[in-house]
Parts: sequence; structure tokens; C-alpha cells
Amino acid sequence: MTRGTTTRMQRRRARAGRRVSRVNTYSQPAVQPQTVNVDVCPEGTYSDQNNVMTCTPFGACAPGTVEVAEATATTPAVCDPCPAGSYCAGGSAPEESCTAETWDHDANPATPCVNWTVCTAGQFVQADGTSLSDRECTPCAAETYSEGQNAATCTAWTICAAGTHETSAASATQDRVCTACSAGTYCPGGTDPQVTCTAGTWDHDASATTACQPWQDCQAGNAAQDGTSTTNRTCTTCQAGTYASQINASTCLPCSAGEYCPEGATAREACPAGTFDDDLNATTACASCGEGVYCAGGISPPTACTGNQYDHDLDASTACEDCANGYRAAADHLSCENIDECAEETDTCAQVCQDTPGSYTCACDTGYTLQADQQTCQANQYWVTLDTQGGTPTTNPAAVTYGQSYGGIFPTNISRVGYGFLGWYSQPSGGQLITSSSTVDIASNHSLYAQWEANTYTVTLDFADGLTPASTLQLTFDGPYTGLPTPTRLGHEFLRWQTSSGSIVTETDLVSIAGNHTLTAQWNWNLKAQEVSGTGSPTCALSSGNVLCWGFNDYGQQGTGDNISPTTTPRQALGMQDVISISTGYRFACAVKTDGTVWCWGDNTSGQLGNGTLAISNVPVQVSVLTDAVQVATGREHACARMNDGSVWCWGRNGTARVGVPGAPNIVTTPVQVSGLSDATIVDAGELHTCAGKSDGSVWCWGDNRNRQSSPYVVSNGAFPDAVVGVTNAVLVIAGAEHTCVLRTDETVWCWGNQTNTGHGASQPQASGLNDVATLSAGNVTCAAKHDGSVWCWGDNHGSMFNYTATVNPTLPTLFPNAPLIQGFGDSHPACAIEFDETVRCNWWLP
Repeated sequence: MTRGTTTRMQRRRARAGRRVSRVNTYSQPAVQPQTVNVDVCPEGTYSDQNNVMTCTPFGACAPGTVEVAEATATTPAVCDPCPAGSYCAGGSAPEESCTAETWDHDANPATPCVNWTVCTAGQFVQADGTSLSDRECTPCAAETYSEGQNAATCTAWTICAAGTHETSAASATQDRVCTACSAGTYCPGGTDPQVTCTAGTWDHDASATTACQPWQDCQAGNAAQDGTSTTNRTCTTCQAGTYASQINASTCLPCSAGEYCPEGATAREACPAGTFDDDLNATTACASCGEGVYCAGGISPPTACTGNQYDHDLDASTACEDCANGYRAAADHLSCENIDECAEETDTCAQVCQDTPGSYTCACDTGYTLQADQQTCQANQYWVTLDTQGGTPTTNPAAVTYGQSYGGIFPTNISRVGYGFLGWYSQPSGGQLITSSSTVDIASNHSLYAQWEANTYTVTLDFADGLTPASTLQLTFDGPYTGLPTPTRLGHEFLRWQTSSGSIVTETDLVSIAGNHTLTAQWNWNLKAQEVSGTGSPTCALSSGNVLCWGFNDYGQQGTGDNISPTTTPRQALGMQDVISISTGYRFACAVKTDGTVWCWGDNTSGQLGNGTLAISNVPVQVSVLTDAVQVATGREHACARMNDGSVWCWGRNGTARVGVPGAPNIVTTPVQVSGLSDATIVDAGELHTCAGKSDGSVWCWGDNRNRQSSPYVVSNGAFPDAVVGVTNAVLVIAGAEHTCVLRTDETVWCWGNQTNTGHGASQPQASGLNDVATLSAGNVTCAAKHDGSVWCWGDNHGSMFNYTATVNPTLPTLFPNAPLIQGFGDSHPACAIEFDETVRCNWWLP
């Protein structure tokens, strides 16, 4: 290379004149000892070591390599091997890649590239070559060909279509040659040869693509002329008077007289029976003989039916026949007519003659039977069943004779519960009235039916609410209880109407009691209330301003105007609406209305009704004097009312000074104001004592103090109210039987009196462990309900309520684990409570 040549010359000049033998020089032997002659290597040589004696020729790159660096005075030429797919001639020749359509056939770059193989006709190029691989040629598959060189694909041989045939065979280098077939031939195509239509066949559509078809057959009655390979057989219909009996007959044959051969006849046909050859000409049709005659056929003339004969099938080909017995020939002898013996009165029947074809039969009128002689008749007997349709007595079937009276078959003592007898009838729902003198006109065993009319009864409706007067309905027996009302009753849910025997009755039920009777309304207690009071003598509830009571009523303490006792469902106290406060004592009860009046009812032997008398009353009576009351409280036999101005008035039995007025008599029949007490916000009466709470949170009590229920620090009874020492912040005061409890603003409970009922030890008044209390109630037992609805009780096991807790007579608050969620109790005893949905629950502790 130029770069290498330039470098060598520069090196020569640089080293000229040097005597020391170095690389690129060589040494000659000295003429004298120790002397060396140094010279530059000649052109075309090099030395790559010091002190060499000779220089080495450059040499040339061998074939298959290419010079990549020229030789210098110190280095030989650098030759690199050439890659496959190229050609290098050696020396300084350049590297040459294999050109288009050539390749390195021996993977030796020292040899020239050769041309790809040429694919000849009958082959196709499976894959083109590259500089490293040859072109691949593959022979054409069976039934394909290629015609030129290097064909890309082989082409499928042409398949001769129907109507053509092969005239030159195909090969791997040429296609098949197909030629159209001639008329009168058949070519199915492919390699099948051309076929000329054979005898009896022809090219029916002038197309060699379809097979030759047989000539048509000429059916009997035609003369045939054969066709060719290109024409069909022709058929000519035989003329009248001639016939051809075979298929493809060459000629039609003549017919004779007495025969009829119409055009296209297939056989000689003699005139059949029922016709005749009236003109002896076989070209005309045989004449019909008509009806009422007989023709034997051929040239025989017609013969007419005579006498009692008739043309039975209206067919002249058959002989005339005689009419059967009981028939006569019609005038035209075309049919036989029935002889009606009944109309002509030639019969022998006793009652009914029935004509039949060719004869007659005898029959009887309805209710009669034809006898063995088939002429005479006798009246029938039938069984009559008497259907009482629910009546009594029943009877056995009785026999009656058709056309005669029913006589004495009917019973005289028939009856049915709830119905009146109307008579015997022919149908279950009525029909014809039948009596003993009625004639039997039903010609079969039959039933007669007793007809009844339902009785009407008075049904009394007892509403059983103590308020609504009884009403009545007029209803028919076995009819529905139409008009039954659905009554309403305060504190109750109507269940049903019920008979005295306990049967349930609905409006769709049928009246089944044969007599006047009473239905009583049945109720389910469904009481919602805002207050409840009492333990059953009585117990009363305040429900939306109405007072309802239940329990004992022997003193009229329910206020319902009667003394029905006891009752288990609430009944409304008469006139007690618009009520705001209630309280029950022993055998009496009291209420305050919105107008401030106070009303009481029940026992009054101690003046507890407060109306100035000792008369017992089973209806509410107004308490004297009081017109501005807001609350009432009852003890065992006394009562107190809190007025709007904060004063308290009491009346009734004054034993133990419970009315709170010093010097008052033992029985106080009209209210007296409690001495020295004002600003009261609540009052409650215990069995023999009374307490009131004031707006300042103090509590004042008077009356019985034997158990220190009025004052824990005073032993004697007090006729004058005393403040309870140490009790403050009271918001609710409850006077129990022999103790008193208060609910304070801190929601704790404090009690004093009989230690059994106080809920604490004797050393302190606070009920143990109770806080977050919402309300409480006290009698012989005390109960408190917390804000979470849980219930805690202590004291006497009244009503066995503590049987369902761990302690029977607990002195400390005891949790009732299965108690309902309660928002309030009865004011005189916790036996009844009010749940959060205002449902009244009594004996709520029961499981």
C-alpha cells in the first residue's frame, strides 16, 4: 500500500550513512579484523533483527488471503484470510465478494465463485441461493409441470372438462391438451375417452357434457319409429278403430264390429255389459243402455225390468232383481218402496206401531212394558226413594205403579234441625210438588226430595268490653254470619267472635245453632300506657288519657259500673278520659283530669272516695273541694292530691295521722290541706304513711313511723310533715309499705324504714351499688330501672318474684338477668311495668 511504501523510503533515508548494523540493515564481512560493513536492505527485502547477515524478501500474499498492510524494510506484508463467500487471488489483489447468482461452492476463498445451479423444465426453485449456498431445485410433484428455467412453482395439469377429451398427454414439462367432443358423443371429462352414443341412446341435449340417454318408450296405444345417436324415438298415437297392446309396437292393429277402440287404444275392447254396439262401428263408443234395463254387452239390445223387479244398482250391466218382502217396485222400476203397515193400519200393535224398513214393530207408551207376544203392554212398577235432605226419619224405598197415585208412601213426622218442612218435590232444589194424590208420571226409579226453609234466629252480640251495649242480628240457619262487625276496644286487640260453647265464628261461617244465641267478642290484651298502678285490687293503666283497670272488682274498684270480679283483661273506667294522673289503693282508685278535678271509685268505707260520704261506688265520683289538682297518690285506705300551687290535700282513713293534719278525725270524707307543706313537686302515699318532695330537693313525711319509714331519727307517728334529715336533691319520692325511697339528682337511690326493704346495711341510707338509675317503685319489694333498661330489686319475695334470682329475699339490689327493658313501674308496686315501647308488662320477671 502507498502508506507502507512511503514509510520504507523514509526509513532508508533516515538510516543512510550509519555504520552500526541495526534493524533494516545487514553486515558484510570486514576486510580487516574487528571491522563490519553495514548496508541498507535492498528493495523488496527486509530485516527485523539486529546484526543479520542477509535481508529477507518481502514475498506475496497467498491466494485466499488479502494484504491488509504493505511490507516495510523491517516488516513483511500483513495478509488476513478472506471470509467464506468471497474470492481472493493473492498478492496485492483485492478481496472480491461472490456476485449475484454466484456462490462459494467449496467454502474456499482461494478459488473463484461459481454460478448457481439452473433449475430446468420439470423443476421449480425450492429456495434461491446465497453467496454461501446454491439454488435448490425440486422436481415437480405428480400431475404438475414447469416449462421454463428457474420456475417459481409447478402448475397443476389441466383436467379436461366434461364435453372435452384428452388429445395430448401431460408430463412434468408440459400440460395436458383437451379437445371438444363431437355431437352424438359423450365425454365425462378427465382422462376418459370420447364415447359415441350406443344403439338405443341419443345425445338428448346436443351436449357432450351429459351422458347419452335411452330413447323414449312408446307406450301401448302408440306406434314407434326408432331414433339415431342424435335423435329420439318418435311415438304416434293409434287412430280410433285401431290399437297397440305392446310397448314400442311398430304398427297399430285394426279392431272388429262389437268392439270399441278409441284413439290410443291399448287393446280390443268388446262392448261391456250395460252397453251395446248400436252402429257396428269400432271407431264409435259403445252406447249406454240407461237405467231400468239390462244389457249383456256386445251387440245384444237392452231388456227392460218388469213386474216387481227393479234395477237394484242402477247398473245396466247387472240383471233386474225382485223387491224384498215388505217392499213394492216403484213405477220406474228403479227402486223398491217400503210398505208402511202402520199408516195402512195393517199392523196388530196394542198401543204404538213403529214402521221399519220392510216391516214394523210394536211398542208401548212411557211407563209400560211390551209383553212376550210383542203386541200387548202392561203398566210398570218403580221404586221411589225419599231423600229427606238432612231431615229425619229416613225411610226405605217404596214401590209405586205408573199412572196411579203415590198413595201413603210419605212419613208424617219428618223434621230437620233449624228448618221448617215445605213438602216433597221432584228435584233437589225444587221442581214439581208431589203429594199422596199426585199421579206417578216418572217412568223410572226415582227420588223425591224434602224441601226445607231455613229458620231465622236472633243472634245477640256481646262486645264484652263493659261499655258497648249488646246488639242483635237476624240470621237464617245454615246461612253465613253476615254483618258481624270487627269491634275496637282501648288497650285490646280484637281476636274473634265466640259461641257460649267456645266455637269460633267468622262472617263466612254458617249458622249451625238452631235457636237464638249469643256471640261474645274475644280480646287480646295489647295495652300501651304512660302510667300503671296497683297489684290487682285493682291494677289500672293510663293510656292516652284513658283509664283501664283489671283484677278484683268486688267493690267496683274498676269503675266500670259493675262488680264483675275478677277480670283478666283491661276494661275502661266510665267517663275517665282526658286523665293526666292515676293511682290505686286497696279496693279503690283515683284519677286527675286535665281540668284539675279528682275522681275516685270503689271502696269508701273509710271515706277514701273523698266525696263527703261513705257510700261505695262502682262508677267514678268527683272528689269534693279539689279543682286544680295535678297529681294523685293513694295509700291503703287514704289518698292525697298535689295541687298546682304546690299544696297537698289528703282524705280517707286517718289512723297513724296519715292525712297530715293534727287533730283530724279518724275518717276524713272530704279533702283537708296538709299542714305547713308548700312548694311540693311530688307526693306519694305508702300503706300507712305519706311523703312529699319539694322543689329544693328536700323530702317531708308524716303518718306511721313504727319502722321509721317517715323519719329515720324519730320513733313516734307524726301528724305534721317533718323534713327527712340528711336527704337532699331528691327528684322522685316513693313510699313503700313500711319504707321510703328517693331517687336523687346524682341518679343514686336512698331508702329508710324497714331494713328488709331499704337495700342497704343499717349504717347508711344509700342503696348499695346502684347508680345511673332512671326510675324506681316500692311496695313490699323495691325495684330500680337503670338507663340501660336493666332491673335491680330487693326486699320481700312478694309474688315469688325472687324465685328467679340467686337470692330469695335479698336485702341488697339484685339483678334480674332476663327482665325486659323497662322505662317505668307501677307507682305502688313494681308488679307491673312499662317497656320502652309503652307496652304494659305484669309479672315481668316470669321466664
